[in-house]
Amino acid sequence: MKTKLPHHLLAIALLVPQVLSAEQKLDLANPGFEDGESSWSIAKNGITEITSNAAHTGKLGLRVVDKDTKDGAHATSSAIAAAPGKKYRVTFWARNIEGGTTAVYLLFLDAQQKIIQIPEHSGGIKTDVASDASAWKQYSLIATAPADTAYVKVWIHSGITSLVTTDVDDLELYDVSQ
Repeated sequence: MKTKLPHHLLAIALLVPQVLSAEQKLDLANPGFEDGESSWSIAKNGITEITSNAAHTGKLGLRVVDKDTKDGAHATSSAIAAAPGKKYRVTFWARNIEGGTTAVYLLFLDAQQKIIQIPEHSGGIKTDVASDASAWKQYSLIATAPADTAYVKVWIHSGITSLVTTDVDDLELYDVSQ
């Protein structure tokens, strides 16, 4: 017995690969921290560490243990070529063990690798790890690169006054322009 697909299902089946192919995975170096601090700039303030206790998958992950009300966690990826007007998406897995919030930002930089300030996002283009997310959860953030963008970076940061313990792992960066 032959089964015929309705025309609308056939159209969807043919379009799905085209929609998915519009998303290009970028080469975010060491996205799961398996190579330690390689390709990441991590502040040496004792707040951020790479440890097996923070691994979502693999052997290592990034742990923020921020008990300092005057400093915060700082972990920044290496720069990746980007272009103005393109949309970028970062995904990551995180869990909040205790306390406030840690955020993951997309930083856009000019050709001299200076951060481009975006007035409508005075605090930065970010997504917060929910303070009540004690189980691993996947997060996603999409942003459009402003004029003069030449590079994009991912920045993991706990607020200056935030007291928090958070794990972050398995980051991925995509160009989702169509």
